[in-house]
Amino acid sequence: MESYWNTTEALANDPIIANLMNAKAKIVFSRTMTKASWNITWLVKDNILSEMEEQKRKPGKDLIIFRSANLASSFMQLDLIDEYRIVINPVIL
Repeated sequence: MESYWNTTEALANDPIIANLMNAKAKIVFSRTMTKASWNITWLVKDNILSEMEEQKRKPGKDLIIFRSANLASSFMQLDLIDEYRIVINPVIL
């Protein structure tokens, strides 16, 4: 996502979303990445439960899982999800 939302093309094509994506804090869960370079982004490689329990204790807005069925499944198994909202994006081909 960083490879798109952080570009001049994204800022030209969809400036509202691009600015939001670049301004919001992000947590990246990855076993293979060594660093997260997108601004306001931190990397979690393991200890998902303790990391997310700490995040949930902090004041602020809700957290959203974006684009990851595997991560959502892990969160479900760890009982970290408080509310489910299913979004359907129809595509016409």
